[in-house]
Amino acid sequence: VGLSKDARVEAGDDFVNEKPAVFYGSSITQGGCASHPGNAYTNMIMRELNREIINLGFSGNGPMETEVLDFIVETDARLFILDCYPNMTGMLQNVYPRTLAAVKQIRAKHDEPILLIEHPGYSNEATNNERRDMISTSNAASRNAYERLVKEGVKDLHYISKADLECPPETMVDYTHLTDLGMKQQATVVERKVRKILKMPLRRRSR
Repeated sequence: VGLSKDARVEAGDDFVNEKPAVFYGSSITQGGCASHPGNAYTNMIMRELNREIINLGFSGNGPMETEVLDFIVETDARLFILDCYPNMTGMLQNVYPRTLAAVKQIRAKHDEPILLIEHPGYSNEATNNERRDMISTSNAASRNAYERLVKEGVKDLHYISKADLECPPETMVDYTHLTDLGMKQQATVVERKVRKILKMPLRRRSR
C-alpha cells in the first residue's frame, strides 16, 4: 500500500470510542473461509457498530479453556461473546460444565453482559445422523447450562440459538465453515442482538 508522507488514518466521527467487545471462539469466529478478512462476521459487526472488536477466534481450538479465559478477563471490555461451540463437538461431555465454568469465570471479574452463541449447524446434518446428533447434543447442553446460570441468578447473560442464526446449507463452504453469505447472515443476527444488549438503536436496513 503506497501512502504519501503526510497521509493519516483516523477513526470516523461516528466511531464509538468506548470499551471493546471481546469475541472468543473457533475458526468461524476467526474468519476462516471468508473470501477476505473484511468478510469475517466479527469485522462486519465492527464496521456496522463503529466499535472496537477484539477477535480471539482460533482455528481448530477455542473450547473455553480456563487459561485463555484468564487472559480474557484481564480485558476491560463492554461485552464478552462466547462462540466456542463449533470446536466442542469432539468433547460433548464438556459443553455443559465448561459453559458453566466460563460464564462464572468471567462474572467473577466483570459485571458486563455475556453472550453465548450456539453451534450454527452442519450443512449435511439432514442426511448425516451422526452430525445431527452432535449438533442437537451440543446445543441442548449449552442451552441447559444457560438456563441453569439464569436460575442461579447470573445477571445480564444472553443467548443466540441455532434457530436464531438461521444458517442453511448454502451458507457453508464445506459441512461447517461459513461462506461470505454465512458470515453476513451470522453478522446480521449477532449485530441485532448486540444492539439490544447494549441498548443501541437498531439499524434500518434497505431491502
